[in-house]
Parts: sequence; C-alpha cells; structure tokens
Amino acid sequence: MQEPDGSITNLTKTVAGTRDIPMCATLRRMMLDWRLRCPRRGRELYRVFPGLRQRQAWPKPRTGGGGPLLYANFRNRMWAPALMRLGLPYVTPHSARHCFISTLQAQGVEVGLVAKLAGHSNAVVTLGRYTQAVRGGEAAMAALELAFSSTVATA
Repeated sequence: MQEPDGSITNLTKTVAGTRDIPMCATLRRMMLDWRLRCPRRGRELYRVFPGLRQRQAWPKPRTGGGGPLLYANFRNRMWAPALMRLGLPYVTPHSARHCFISTLQAQGVEVGLVAKLAGHSNAVVTLGRYTQAVRGGEAAMAALELAFSSTVATA
C-alpha cells in the first residue's frame, strides 16, 4: 500500500484487505507469465504493477520507471486503452469492481465468499452496498415486460 507521503508499506487498509483470491487457470497462467517479466531489484521481485514513467514498446524494460503505479496513470494509460481495444464502453475500475461483486451475488455465489473476495470485513457490507441493484432484477424485468406488452396489445 502506498501511504499519502509516497512511502510504501506492506500493510493493507484493513485486515480484510489481505486475502487469498481464487482465480481460474487462464488468469493464473497469465499472472505467472507476467511474473517472469516483472521488474526486479537484483533477483527479487520489485513491483508487480509498476508505474510506467517512460513508455516503450512492450516488452522492453521501462526506463526511469518502477515507482508506485498512480491511479490516474493506470486509468489513462492502461485501463481506458484496454477497454477501447476490446470494443467495450468506458467504465471506471471502481464500476467494474461493483459489477464484479454484484454479478457474483446475482449468480448465487455465497455472500460470505463474495465479501471475502471484495475485502469486506463482513457480509453485511457486501449485502448493503452491492446487491440492492440485482436483487429481484428478473422479477422486475418480467413485470415491466408484462406491463408494456399489455399496453401495446390494448392500444
């Protein structure tokens, strides 16, 4: 975690912030491949997601870089271009997080596991903050469909 003064600590904001995240085989392979390319200090990994500083064609090493990854730089240099390449509309990383958590809940993943993945200290936070938009969504859509189809049929 980067502190407001720019120093780096090995602490997370809360105890729940330190967690094991299950990942699919594809993501695991991608992360292991990325680990081979990560910046190092000597033989030790330095930063998993370093700041870009001077951009160069991938996979050349970054020059003058390797510092903390700033959120604005990540959003403008990595996040937005990746969404554009994929043909996806722009959403903030926070919105993607919200979608991820809400989708897990909507698909019936146990709320305790979702809370753990999200780094919430308990499931109450997850239920109160992330699931209100998806609870009963199918029923609401069916009600709207019924209302609009009966209006069209009688017009």
